[in-house]
Amino acid sequence: MTVKIPKKEAKTPIIYSEHAASIFRAILRAECPVDQDKEHIWVMGLTALKTIKYIELVSLGTLKAALTEPREVYRFAISQAVDSIIVCHNHPSGIVAPSESDMTITDRLAKAGKALGIEMVDHVIIAGDKYISLLRDMALSGSGNETVRASEGRSTKSKTARERVRLNREEKEWQVNTCLLATQTMTAIIDAYKAKKQLRTFDETGKADPKKRLTLVNALKARADEATEKMELFKGTMAGPEE
Repeated sequence: MTVKIPKKEAKTPIIYSEHAASIFRAILRAECPVDQDKEHIWVMGLTALKTIKYIELVSLGTLKAALTEPREVYRFAISQAVDSIIVCHNHPSGIVAPSESDMTITDRLAKAGKALGIEMVDHVIIAGDKYISLLRDMALSGSGNETVRASEGRSTKSKTARERVRLNREEKEWQVNTCLLATQTMTAIIDAYKAKKQLRTFDETGKADPKKRLTLVNALKARADEATEKMELFKGTMAGPEE
């Protein structure tokens, strides 16, 4: 079941775990008190720009557990062709520390996402006003469930995410600017053609009006120069955004 995305969050890149946790916390608090005391598992699908494409409630369980498998988590993600996902579940007990099963499912989901080409950016646990990021605060090592502190890895991952968002934003801006410049170039070419047509029509009338003809010639020259300038700018943008 998909969840309505808060309007103010729809176009905001989700880079930090704190941001994702606050969104899931708001969704939980909007539910009735009875359901708030049950474990939920949500999946947030992200675009390449890290904006939210959807939020899905994958599982609604009991006071102590909510069952899920990788196929449930990634089924909708595949159909929506998302770039990555963030998984979140709540602990009604108020204890934010991950259980052994939390670590196991995180490991399985991360491996499944890697195989599918859909990165699991994070698995967040919320409990009251507290939260924990299993992929930021803890790193899975080996094939088991041993956890190690990952402050250095967290910093690297955060920088990588910010850099990816920056590059994607620059790519989008380049596409918009290129389309705008292409439109301006075509408009300038059409204006130059119209000016040339006006001059030709005037000459065909055989009127002896040097002042009028000079005005038309100057207009044609100005339109032609503008069209040439726009074409040169457009050619320069075709190389793509700078790295």
